[in-house]
Amino acid sequence: MTLIQVFYILLVTGVLLLSLEIFVPGGILGTIGGLMLISTIFMSLFIFDKYGVLIAFLIMVFSVAMLVAWIAILPKTPLGKRITLNHTLVSAKSNSDRTSLVGREGITVSELRPSGFAKIDGKKYDVLSDGGLISVDKEIVVTNVSGIRIIVQEKPEAGGASGDKY
Repeated sequence: MTLIQVFYILLVTGVLLLSLEIFVPGGILGTIGGLMLISTIFMSLFIFDKYGVLIAFLIMVFSVAMLVAWIAILPKTPLGKRITLNHTLVSAKSNSDRTSLVGREGITVSELRPSGFAKIDGKKYDVLSDGGLISVDKEIVVTNVSGIRIIVQEKPEAGGASGDKY
């Protein structure tokens, strides 16, 4: 295999990998493709005597043009609209106020060590136990809500000496 063949293989593969980066985000394909294009720029300076600088310049201009097209033009195309986020989060709201859950009873659907899941009023919540481990299918009561944290305790047994009222 000659150096010119390696040059063309690296050039085509680099462009393809950069193009695939649009559909497979993560940066790995783009990084490998970019490194291939950088290697073709250096190879062109040594392989092509008279036109090496021109070819290297054209590869750089093409790469910059592809980057500009990717950032400026792609999001406006039908394909770009399908794969990019077009909505702002200005009107988005955090979870509603959950202070009304204080005193409500529920049942654990996973072990609380100290965090886990519980069903309260038929809805599943991420909760935090006030003490230690609470097993699955144990009755719990919400003792406190602080921001997004819902603090629960295992419900005292009926007829127990605890005079706590939730």
